[in-house]
Amino acid sequence: MGAENFPYDVVGLAMLLLLNRTLVPSLRADWAFWAFQGVNIAAAAYFAWFGIKGIEHVPVASYVVSALCLFHVVQNVIIRQRSTRS
Repeated sequence: MGAENFPYDVVGLAMLLLLNRTLVPSLRADWAFWAFQGVNIAAAAYFAWFGIKGIEHVPVASYVVSALCLFHVVQNVIIRQRSTRS
């Protein structure tokens, strides 16, 4: 398995999901929070447009991953709203 076949997009997705659970709840600056939500939206667009390397023949997987990224945007906004109310 050479560097050209390494699934960098899957590793990036794993890092994004990890950061959604660990970093986002602690972000206090509005610009940082919304910048990270932009990263989530960009990741959703990337996976919807280009697919997941190695499983391009299963396009539904790309759409499910894109939906997961968008779900995290909604979930993060709800968590942030609840934390600012209290």
